[in-house]
Amino acid sequence: MKLLILNGPNLNLLGQREPDIYGHSTYADLCGMIADYAKERGHQARFVQSNHEGALIDAIQLADADGTDGIVINPGAYAHYSYAIHDALRSIRVPAVEVHISDISAREPWRHTSVTAPACVTVIAGQGFPATCGPSTRWKPWNDKMCKGDSMYRLCVIGDPVSHSRSPAIHTALLRQRRLEGIYTTVTVREGELEAFVAEARQGAWDGFNVTMPHKQAILPLLDAVEGDAAAMGAVNTVVVRQGRAVGYNTDGEGFVRSLPFTASGKRVLVLGSGGAASAVSRALRRSGAALTICCRHPEKTAGWNMETRLWRELPLLAADCDLLVNATPLGMTGQEEFADFRFLENCHGWVYDLVYQPRETALLAAAQDRGLPVIGGLALLHAQAELAFELFVGE
Repeated sequence: MKLLILNGPNLNLLGQREPDIYGHSTYADLCGMIADYAKERGHQARFVQSNHEGALIDAIQLADADGTDGIVINPGAYAHYSYAIHDALRSIRVPAVEVHISDISAREPWRHTSVTAPACVTVIAGQGFPATCGPSTRWKPWNDKMCKGDSMYRLCVIGDPVSHSRSPAIHTALLRQRRLEGIYTTVTVREGELEAFVAEARQGAWDGFNVTMPHKQAILPLLDAVEGDAAAMGAVNTVVVRQGRAVGYNTDGEGFVRSLPFTASGKRVLVLGSGGAASAVSRALRRSGAALTICCRHPEKTAGWNMETRLWRELPLLAADCDLLVNATPLGMTGQEEFADFRFLENCHGWVYDLVYQPRETALLAAAQDRGLPVIGGLALLHAQAELAFELFVGE
């Protein structure tokens, strides 16, 4: 994840400016602490400090164009009157979190209102730094009401590696759309650390989290309950934590059906693959009333699915007789093997849906479009399953 750490006026004077309020640590100490924290978790942190409003606005606008995933901004005194910074934050797609080293609600009355905060996902205020309300463990970002209001959601995605995940951007946008306070981040949890992470979550470190490789199966025995598709498939991608109980779900299948621009009932669907993605999609399609056929290289892997399974060599014949073809294999993914050819599309007349989203336009989608076929890319599923997970997190 690429982060912009933006500090406003007088933050360069940390260490000498009112140390009884801001502490004795310097701005260099602050940057070093954040840089180390980010590096440990595989993130990139870029630092900008300026005493000039226009320079801060320029940095915000640049973040929208240079691939920045999130902004952490301490506007300083600009928080209380800079509608220009507010407008800049509102004008970009990059989510921002506003932070203050001091507890502005306990200081002079003119500091109690932030005009920039409504343009941010949430506001975190502490008491100097190193923060007295900082992490008590590796995975617990806030454990004190000074840092977390009762209504603030603490969400993340875990895995190894996980820094490449698009989930923080999606969920942060969902929080903003619903005007909910909260934060969503990535947490690297290595093999052997999963049990400790789940224990921390039960103790209140997290309200929910998404799960990616390599933990989707390993987390099952650590949960208090596993619901629906997650239980049937033996794979979890979403965990909701309430009142000390951790419950697992899998939103991939229902997310896929939700992402379709048409009703699946009665449609002839050909699903390519025999892995977890194919299983999730196929189960949801069957529930939706689709006429389903699986095509794969290893039919023995689908033995327990109770679905019609055909061999890979039959793909050209099967593709010519479907309303929707779904690629649920890794073929075409960045760094993975590609389809040998796309001749199976020559007699295809239906939609082509590629679950792969890296690259955004796969060779399969390009070949289908060249033949005039309607296509759907993997980002549609990514967003739809994330929305379902978010609804579970916030109780919608």
